[in-house]
Amino acid sequence: MAESWMDHWTSWISERENITPNVWVAPGHSFDETTVKALQALGIRYISDGLNIYPHLDSANMTWVPQQFWRFRWMPFGVWTVCHHINAWTTNDITKFRSDIQSFRSAIISFTNVVASHAKHRGSWLDRPYAKLYLTALKVRRLAFR
Repeated sequence: MAESWMDHWTSWISERENITPNVWVAPGHSFDETTVKALQALGIRYISDGLNIYPHLDSANMTWVPQQFWRFRWMPFGVWTVCHHINAWTTNDITKFRSDIQSFRSAIISFTNVVASHAKHRGSWLDRPYAKLYLTALKVRRLAFR
């Protein structure tokens, strides 16, 4: 089912906009193994999701580029991506975004460069503990600021 739905939409996007999607960004970070298999069948090899420190190639040869932040911030190492939901932005949000782009411009690289730089990285033993620690920190922060 997922494969036919996705095949329909990727074909529609390709024809209408003359582009071929090659990256999957899951809505609400929710998808499963069936979705990943359907993506592979469609030729999509990149998933922007997860909390790892660096992109990695999984056992099915899918490249995962982590998506950890919702605002720009300095980090001492790793590949850190920022996801902005712009549909409700105000003028102040746009101004802040412009300022952040200028402030972080030396640290911003393209998705293509990220993938090329980590094409064969299979992950590390730190990935899973880091993801658990990060999720725990998010939960604690949400509880503290209720």
